[in-house]
Amino acid sequence: MRVLLVDSSDRGGIARYTARLAEGLDGAGVDARVSAPGDNSSGAPPLPDHLWGPEAERMGRWRLYAARLGRFPGPWEP
Repeated sequence: MRVLLVDSSDRGGIARYTARLAEGLDGAGVDARVSAPGDNSSGAPPLPDHLWGPEAERMGRWRLYAARLGRFPGPWEP
């Protein structure tokens, strides 16, 4: 069996839980891979960083929306 875990968090309890879950599944003979931001990916392509927590709180709402939209390619980009 193969499992892909997708986790948009890059730190904290959820990121640790996802990593431990993948390790446990691997130990049980399941091909488990994690797609997450930064170095948290394991055997799968990484996800883009997600602004949240203190970084997001310091930004105004519109600046945060613009930063999040800026990570996605427009219709003119491949």
